[in-house]
Amino acid sequence: RGNRGLLATYYRNSNLTGPTFTRVDPTIDLDGTESVPEPSFSRNSFSARWTGQVRAPRTDVFTLYLVADELARLWINDQLLLEVAEPGVAERGVQVPLRQGQRYDVCVEARNTGGGLVARLLWSSPALPKTVVPAADLLPWRPSLPSSGQTGGGLVHPAGVLLRNGSFLAGSVQRATETVVEVRTRGNQRVVSTPTVARLYLQPVREPLLMQVSPGRRGVLLPSGDFVDGLFRRLEAGRLRLSSILFGARTFQVPQDVLAVFIQDLAIQAQPFEVRLCDGSVFCATRVRLAVDTIQVHDPLLGPELISAEDLESLARY
Repeated sequence: RGNRGLLATYYRNSNLTGPTFTRVDPTIDLDGTESVPEPSFSRNSFSARWTGQVRAPRTDVFTLYLVADELARLWINDQLLLEVAEPGVAERGVQVPLRQGQRYDVCVEARNTGGGLVARLLWSSPALPKTVVPAADLLPWRPSLPSSGQTGGGLVHPAGVLLRNGSFLAGSVQRATETVVEVRTRGNQRVVSTPTVARLYLQPVREPLLMQVSPGRRGVLLPSGDFVDGLFRRLEAGRLRLSSILFGARTFQVPQDVLAVFIQDLAIQAQPFEVRLCDGSVFCATRVRLAVDTIQVHDPLLGPELISAEDLESLARY
C-alpha cells in the first residue's frame, strides 16, 4: 500500500502497440538519456502510457506542464488538456484549479521514434515553485468503478459469467450443468465450478432489468423483462432446461429467449484490488503483481490469473 507514482505501460512500438512492459514509475521525468525500459525494446522506437491519480497538496490554481520532444498528451479526468505535437523539445502548460486532498485521474502518453524518450510532467502554483510532480502526490491505482447492482441508468452488462464474489468473465457461455460452466473468454475455453457462479448473462443485459429481480429469486430473465422462477438444470446445444415448481420442466432456446440465468445470490466480500479488462471482465483480487507484459492477479474463486497488459482497462486499489 506504500506504492507511489504512476502505472507505466511501455510499448515496443512507437504508436502504443506491440508487446508491453509494465512497472510503477515514481515520477514522469525522462530526458532521453535513460536506458530502454526493457532489453528487447529498441532505443529508437517505443512509446509509453502513464495512468493513475494526482493529489493536490493544497487548494490552489496549479499550472501543469508537459515537456516532450515528440507527440505527447496529458489528460486530467479524461479531458485532454495538453498536447505537444511538433518535433524538438517543447513545453506546454495549462492552469487547473485543484482542491487539497482530492484525487484526479491522470493519463500521459508519449512516443519516441529516435534518440530516446523525452517526457516530463511538472507543476507550479503561486505558493509552489515549478517542479516535477513528486511521487508523494501520485497514485498508480485508478479509482474503483461502480460494481454490479450499484449502478443505474442504461448500463449494459456484456454476456458472460458473474461469480458470487462479484468477479465477472466476459464471454460466450458454451455449456453449463449443475457442476460446471464452460465459457469462451478472451479467446480461450474456461471451465468454472457452478457452485461459485451467481448468474449467467447469455446476452448483453441492461442494469435496470437486473434490478427488477428481487434478491433470493432463482430462474431466468426473459428479453420482455418477465422472470420465470425455477432451478437451473442444464444449458447445452442451444437449449436451457429449468425446473419450475409451478410449470414443471421448462426448456428455452438460447441465447435468443433468455437474457440471464439467476443461479444463486451474490456473496461479495471486499477485496484489496479490482482489475477491469477491456472486454468487460472484472477480477476481485487479493493480490496483484506487475510483470513484463503481464499483470498477475489472484482471485479467491478463480485462483491465479495471468493478464496481458494490453487487455488491462483499469486497476483500482481499495
